[in-house]
Amino acid sequence: MSKRRRMYIILIVVAASLGISSRLAPEFYAGWLQPHLGDAAWALAAYAVFGFLFPSMAIWKKLIIAFGFSCLVEISQLADYWILTTIRETQAGKWLIGTGFLWIDFLRYAAGTGLGALIELITLRKARALNKK
Repeated sequence: MSKRRRMYIILIVVAASLGISSRLAPEFYAGWLQPHLGDAAWALAAYAVFGFLFPSMAIWKKLIIAFGFSCLVEISQLADYWILTTIRETQAGKWLIGTGFLWIDFLRYAAGTGLGALIELITLRKARALNKK
């Protein structure tokens, strides 16, 4: 497995841990951070999943795809199909596809996917600098 794919796996694990813990143990996070962390972490994980699947894709493309995917999931919360409602009634469904549409979630997704792109950019630059030595 490539170093890049390992980075994506680490990002997925960290993002999932942060997102789930922000829901299960909100008291561990600053008051202003807690309501935003779960959604931003979800989008970070989405970025990392697309990065894992397409490691050679340009960073900006992964950013747009992950952000678009996150937005589509958010918009799907406006739909009231029985299958989506059934999934949303489970804890995993709540975490994966959400339960209610909120406009602010788009900003949270922008923060999460932007953070993913920034982490990848910094990691790539450090790797290039180390390879030059």
